[in-house]
Amino acid sequence: MLKKIIVIVVVTFGFTSCNKDDLDSIQLFEKTLYDNSENKLWKHRVNEIDNANRYLESFIGVELDVFYNTNDRFYVSHDDTYDINQTITFNEYLSGINNVSDHYYWVDFKNLNETNEVNSLKKMLHLMDRFGIKKNTIVESTNHTSLKKFNDEDIYTSYWVPIHSYNGVLSMENLQDLEEIRQNLSECEHNALSSHSNNLLFLTDYFKDYNLHLWTNGLIGQDDKETINNLKTYSDVKVILIDYEEPF
Repeated sequence: MLKKIIVIVVVTFGFTSCNKDDLDSIQLFEKTLYDNSENKLWKHRVNEIDNANRYLESFIGVELDVFYNTNDRFYVSHDDTYDINQTITFNEYLSGINNVSDHYYWVDFKNLNETNEVNSLKKMLHLMDRFGIKKNTIVESTNHTSLKKFNDEDIYTSYWVPIHSYNGVLSMENLQDLEEIRQNLSECEHNALSSHSNNLLFLTDYFKDYNLHLWTNGLIGQDDKETINNLKTYSDVKVILIDYEEPF
């Protein structure tokens, strides 16, 4: 019985001692890649050249997904089941975009890890230099340590953070999320946090003044536009990925 009481006391202490003010000392690297309060909507999941050219006629930027392969190429695909003989490379993608350096790109690097971080960074820098897009490209990953190497080379990085459902009161899962994110940010500086728009309350409660990049999967109806328009009003929210055919 004594052991059970001790465990409960320790958990309760950790749970109640964590509040919004605890994070005041954590400051974001001030650099912001994109900050246009009137035009925050970018097109989500644009992995084909024709679609990129079509959407970039009305959207300021597009999000795409890439995998780095051992043949030193990035392949544009959302899933890891891609066929290298049928999937376009990032080089081909950028080569096919009209006025490529005039647009913004959110690159979701799906398989960044410790084994490919050095070579993939060299390749990314090469492509950014060739197409003149370093100053208007976000590289996103769940791997905060490998992503730091990109940040160290002055590439704008967004740390992808998964968060359990949060309603304004910290659950045990939320506390674990919070501690993990805090620890990772203390180890590796990044320019922004990216997550689903459902997690906005958690992010603004505990990571105020951070640049936030959001995606809005599931918001596709006419009534959902009001929800997205509300996201625009947050000054910390810099980019919002949407699945609509046109910005609004």
